[in-house]
Amino acid sequence: MSEIDSEAWLLAGPRGRRLCWALLRVRLLSGPAWQAVWMGGTPASAELVAELVAALEVPGHLLGDDPARSLFAALHTATDSARYWQEPDGEDQALALDDVRQSLVPLAREVGPAIPAWWSGPIDLNRQGVINWEYPGVPATSLTGAADKLVTWLADTGTDERRAAAERPRDVRAPCSGEWWSAPCLAGLPTSTTVLSETGPVGLRLVEDSMGWTAASCIPVSPLRPPRVYEIGRAQDWVELVARYPFEVSLSRRHDWWRAIGAEGTWLIPDYAAISADYDAVHLTARAYLSAAGARLEVGAALTTVAGWNPDQTYWLTDCLTQSAPAERWTRDEGSDTWSPSS
Repeated sequence: MSEIDSEAWLLAGPRGRRLCWALLRVRLLSGPAWQAVWMGGTPASAELVAELVAALEVPGHLLGDDPARSLFAALHTATDSARYWQEPDGEDQALALDDVRQSLVPLAREVGPAIPAWWSGPIDLNRQGVINWEYPGVPATSLTGAADKLVTWLADTGTDERRAAAERPRDVRAPCSGEWWSAPCLAGLPTSTTVLSETGPVGLRLVEDSMGWTAASCIPVSPLRPPRVYEIGRAQDWVELVARYPFEVSLSRRHDWWRAIGAEGTWLIPDYAAISADYDAVHLTARAYLSAAGARLEVGAALTTVAGWNPDQTYWLTDCLTQSAPAERWTRDEGSDTWSPSS
C-alpha cells in the first residue's frame, strides 16, 4: 500500500479522520499546544493543526512504543463518537474542512501502513465470537432462524418507508428522526467479530455510540460449512453491494442523513433478504469502516452510506453458525475502557 493510497482512504471518511485526530490528541494531550488548538470543541485553525502535527517530538513516532495498542484505542474513540441522527460534532465538522484534512496527511501516511492485518483482511473464521450483552431488555442472540428474521426485517423496513411517506414533512431540514441505520441492526441476526489472543473480542470495544454496558458474554462460533462471505474491504465494495441489491429508504432516512451527511436525494441500503440468497454473511473490515462509515457515497445517481455497522463486524444471513466452545463472560469497570474475563 503506497503512502498516497494510505492517506486517501484514511482521510476519505469522517471516522478515519477522527482516528487520526484521536492519535494526535493522545500524543499531545497534556501539552500547551493542545490547549491552544482546542477551542470550544473545535480545532481553531488548520494552521494550528499543522503545528500540532509538526510538534511531535519524534517524527514518524505518532503511534508510540506500542502501535497496535495506540491504533486500537484510536479506533475505539473514532467508533464510539459516531452519530448519524444529528449534525456532526465540532471535531468532525472541523476535520472535514479541506485545509484541516490536508494538515492530517502526515499522520495518515504513518498510520496507513501500520494498521494490523485483521483491520483489512477477510474474516478470520477460526476466531469469531458473538457478543451477548448483559443488559435489561437486550435479548440473547440466537444462531438460528435467519430466514424468518429477514422476512420480518424486509416487511418492517417497508412499513417504515410507507409510514414516513404519510407522516413526515417533505422538507429534509424538518426536525424529524427515525430509523437511521443501513445495517439490519434490529433484525435479531447474529453478528460476530474477531477474538484477539491479546485483548479478547474486539466487538466489546468497537461499538458505535456505545450504551455503557459493563458485562457481556462472548460465544465462540464457527461455520457449519464453508460460508459464502461478501467482503467489504473498501468503500467501493459497499457501493457495489448496494448497486447489486438496492433497497430504497429515502423517506425514512433522508431527514437524519441530511443532518448527519449534508446530502439529499435517493437513498439506498442493501436488501439483506435478497443478499441471503447468494451469501451467508457480510463482513465489514475496520479499514472499510474508517473510509465509508458516515461518508457520502454515490451509487449511480443515488446515494448511500454505512451507518450502524461496527468495525470488523459480520452479519450472518443464514443459519450456518454453531457454538464451538463454552461462552466466556467479560466485565468492565465503569469509567474504564478495559474489558477483562470474569470467572
